[in-house]
Amino acid sequence: MFTRRNPRDAFTLVEMLVAISITLVMMATVVGVFATVSSSVSKRRAAVEVGNQLRHVRNVLQRDLEGATCPAIPWQKPESDVGYFEVIEGVHADFYPSLLTDRNGAPDTASSPELDHTASTVPSSSLPLQSGWVTDGGGLGDWDDVLAFTSRNEKHPFTGPAPGNTRQVEPPDPTNANDFTPKSFEQWRAQTITSPVAEVVWFCVENPAPVYDDLSYFGEPGMRTIYRRTLLVAPWLDFRFSVDDNGPKSRPGVLRIIDRNNVSEAQALAALIAFQERYDISARIEFDPTIDDEGRWTIVANTLADLTDRKNRFEHFGYTLDGNSRVFANRMISPGVGTGGNSVRFFHDPDLPTPGNQASAIAIKVGNIVVGYDVNDGQPGQGYVVRPFAATQGGSTPRAMINENGQVVYLTNGLVPLGSGSKLENRRGADLMMSDALAFDIQVYDPVAPIYAIDPNGAVLQEGASVPAPNIDLTAVSPADIGWLQAFRSANSNPLAVSSGAYVDLGYSELHREYIRRTTGSNPSAEFPVTPFSGLPHGKSQLADAGLTRTYDTWNFAYENDAVNQDGDVDVNGNPLIDEGTDGFDTPEDYGSGLQVRYGADDNTERETSPPYPAPMRAVQVKLRVYEPDSRQIREVTVRQHFVPE
Repeated sequence: MFTRRNPRDAFTLVEMLVAISITLVMMATVVGVFATVSSSVSKRRAAVEVGNQLRHVRNVLQRDLEGATCPAIPWQKPESDVGYFEVIEGVHADFYPSLLTDRNGAPDTASSPELDHTASTVPSSSLPLQSGWVTDGGGLGDWDDVLAFTSRNEKHPFTGPAPGNTRQVEPPDPTNANDFTPKSFEQWRAQTITSPVAEVVWFCVENPAPVYDDLSYFGEPGMRTIYRRTLLVAPWLDFRFSVDDNGPKSRPGVLRIIDRNNVSEAQALAALIAFQERYDISARIEFDPTIDDEGRWTIVANTLADLTDRKNRFEHFGYTLDGNSRVFANRMISPGVGTGGNSVRFFHDPDLPTPGNQASAIAIKVGNIVVGYDVNDGQPGQGYVVRPFAATQGGSTPRAMINENGQVVYLTNGLVPLGSGSKLENRRGADLMMSDALAFDIQVYDPVAPIYAIDPNGAVLQEGASVPAPNIDLTAVSPADIGWLQAFRSANSNPLAVSSGAYVDLGYSELHREYIRRTTGSNPSAEFPVTPFSGLPHGKSQLADAGLTRTYDTWNFAYENDAVNQDGDVDVNGNPLIDEGTDGFDTPEDYGSGLQVRYGADDNTERETSPPYPAPMRAVQVKLRVYEPDSRQIREVTVRQHFVPE
């Protein structure tokens, strides 16, 4: 006989454990789903933000280029009042993007820095990595190019800070003895002004290796940041300064009078740097002998006509310690061309407080070329209010970056962004357009640049060779591609140009030739093609020896009638020949077989100077490539602007 069991009042221990386990699994699943969704949303948001930022940068650059005031045609005249257009091509390219990725494995030094390939977040290429590496830095591209030009925008005028509250008495009071007497430059303030015309400069800065800094100032080594400076063309500014109660009032356009006698030209350039660190005004330095008994250096606002002359443009100092003077053609960027010493001197604005300790640095040279700078241990200086002006012998263009303590933390031959000042306005980041950039590549259109074809085996299609079968896939390569080099690996190569016309790096033949030297240790034996933009700049431009830095410039015809002997030539009696290209005579010139007359009066050969590339530029192209670290996505946009009249 069976008896009925009483119903249970609780779960067994085993059932409780099973229920808890199932609950935990469900909770873990839900948490995982939420984490995945949250991560996906964050990555999508980051990708959208980068896309929006990149789109904004593209639109700003496109608008600047569309407003270019100067036709991209050399030999512009100041009286045309059109400004200038200039492209500077640095030593790097997509196939040689940085000193930080040369893979030599040597310890970091100022002359040979290197990425930390075991920990860097710089994206890698698809090539096999060395043991222990997480990246080879292959995601990096060309970055050291500069685009500088004058632009007009009537619909959305350029805005920027200009000097304000500059005089002892504001507003002016004619009954006051201090009327029109300027305050100390350190006490000046700023006002915002607008102008439809500006000098626009686009450039990029690469974060240096840790050998220079502990990363607290720069960020991830190898990553780049894109900057844009706009210097307003505002010649109407008139502050009517006077040096003393009875002294002359300054003329319109004079933005500042250096409040010191016996100021050197280097100190005047330091004052210009300090001025443009605070104010976005296109300006130059001029010595005015009529001010005071001994004359004073002044800072003067530029017009478009003034900007035709290279020495009046932003950062076109061309100063060297060899003669303690500025040198034609006033290079904006140069790794140096002379022998000279390797010490770097720093000059500060004489109207600002003297730094507590002067900085010192050494230029590191390979031959005559400066490849880096070493700020001496314990000598970064202290108390610089704004970045000082740096100069060397040999013509390199060192520029200092300072931290919030007024210490020099880095030197580079290229342009530098707005920095931090300990006493003046902190404008760091005011010129920033985009961080985490991988490439900023500027190319010009060469209508006759040859395009070759490569078969699947990497062989270049040769002149006179049999036509490949229809099922053979051929790849077209332009001078911007690394595969283009295959056509010149041997002296007997006779590549077939299947087409012509491409966007190229300035001096692309020299760039590829240098790459072969660097990777093989020997000079290439093949002859490279000659096109309008394939070689180095014209010798008479005096820009051809700037360490493979190439420049396109619309130039200034006034160099031919300025009473300056730019080429330094003399006649048979040793008398200097000055402006012989515009003197109305058929001046004897050396055409390769001694001095003789040829081609009639004032032919092109008689000219003292030449544009670096004496050919019109039909179009320019800028590639912007950025990296989004959260989603690990790489985005790229291309901006093109043509200059062919419609």
